[in-house]
Amino acid sequence: MDERLRVEAEDEGVRVDDEDGYVSEEDKDYVASDEESEDDSYIGVDGAEWYWTSEIPVGGGTMNEIETVDEESDQDESDLHTPVESDDEIVHRRKFPTFKVPENDEAVRLDIGMQFASKELVMDAIRDHAMETKTNLWFYKNDAIRVVVKCQTNCPYHMLVVKRSASQYWQITSLTKDHECVRSAGNKQAKTKWLAKKFIPLIRHTPHIKPNGLVDEAFLRWNVKLNHFQAYRAKKRALELIEGASSEQYAHLRSYAEELRRSNPNSTIIIKCGTSEIGPVFERIYICLEACKAAFAHTCRPLIGLNACFLKGEHGGQLIAAVSKDGNNQMILIAYAVVESETRDSWKWFVELLLEDLNQLIPRLLLEDTCASHG
Repeated sequence: MDERLRVEAEDEGVRVDDEDGYVSEEDKDYVASDEESEDDSYIGVDGAEWYWTSEIPVGGGTMNEIETVDEESDQDESDLHTPVESDDEIVHRRKFPTFKVPENDEAVRLDIGMQFASKELVMDAIRDHAMETKTNLWFYKNDAIRVVVKCQTNCPYHMLVVKRSASQYWQITSLTKDHECVRSAGNKQAKTKWLAKKFIPLIRHTPHIKPNGLVDEAFLRWNVKLNHFQAYRAKKRALELIEGASSEQYAHLRSYAEELRRSNPNSTIIIKCGTSEIGPVFERIYICLEACKAAFAHTCRPLIGLNACFLKGEHGGQLIAAVSKDGNNQMILIAYAVVESETRDSWKWFVELLLEDLNQLIPRLLLEDTCASHG
């Protein structure tokens, strides 16, 4: 103890104990019991009582957290001794950053303590980071509770992501960002599925791009040299993802027909479906809008032209249309249909519906695609 404090205490008539601090004259014969000796609390000089706990914060790691309770507080005595695990106790916990999916081609940033909502998000973030930084990262361990990421041999880069047992989120607990490896033209994270997702905007804009064009694009963006078959598989997978979205639209055909009838009263929309084990399967659809019918009946020449063309895509089919010409010699659409193929049956089905819509008017029919099978 400081000599000055000792002298001041002795002047006030207080006995000084070098180990226990100040002891008043009234308490000089007091002997602490075993329970009080084991108490972890400590009475500070300022009158505040300190409770020491070793609770681990939510974000991971270990931390000694300190809570103070003022003896002069207006709280009830029962509130002062509420257990630490109670909801009434206020514990200051460290907050860690949460990973968010980058937008507008922003770079992926990984830091120590970062939290992820799921393991899939962890894997995607690591793949994006490896390709963007042009480093050949790979998964050294990948199981239900941890993910260990390393770089090439003799490279100090190391990352450990673990799943917190108390909750379902994942967190980076160890990260060494230093690289001493040599850059290469290959990358273990350049998988077909990952490449297909990144190539979707490009292939949607230019669906006829060649695999060699994708090879050049990958080298410019990620410094990765793909072979012809890798680029071909990535393009095929990207087309499946794009056209897969269009396949789901068939489930909304009936809603589309109802909307056409609502916005164009007296229009004719007919959907023909086949039967299968999984339910109805789309075959044909016929559409004739009321405005088109009225325009042909009152302003167009008594002449109808019929033709069909192929539909390119995953599902194929034929597009059949009936057109005429108005007073300005401009072509006007009367009705159209999508059928499975251009056959006698499909043409008969289309023409019968067209004649019903035109109130049994029988104009001169001119087939643009002259074929004996059409009759």
